[in-house]
Amino acid sequence: MVDDWGMVAFPKGPQADQHMAIFTDDAYVIPASFTKEEAEDIAFAYNIWQTAAPGYDEPDAWMTGLYPLYRDDRAIEETMVMLRSPGIGKVDYSSSIAGNIRTSSALEQVAWGGMSPVESVEAQAPLWQAEIDKLNGVK
Repeated sequence: MVDDWGMVAFPKGPQADQHMAIFTDDAYVIPASFTKEEAEDIAFAYNIWQTAAPGYDEPDAWMTGLYPLYRDDRAIEETMVMLRSPGIGKVDYSSSIAGNIRTSSALEQVAWGGMSPVESVEAQAPLWQAEIDKLNGVK
């Protein structure tokens, strides 16, 4: 692409004090088909793989892989740093909810012109509540 491009935060609302960034943490599981000893070995190896090498404590190392993705270094050094700041970055826990809920359903119902935002959220609320109750052991 010949144009310069970077990244900016999604605009904040008129009553917001700061930006907010939603992200999803990756979850990893070890299948039950492994024995306890095999699972412990896998967890041990994964822990080594995820842990920085001794003596390597570069706090900005996460930026290295992003530089090839953006033509504007400010997208990484300013915008991404801000969006990763405590209080701004928020985890999207919706991916942790079990069941048959598509997290995009409420948005799709509005985007396709079938419902207003209020109608869509109200239609989804019982489904979400049922899954949350299931996870919390509510009968």
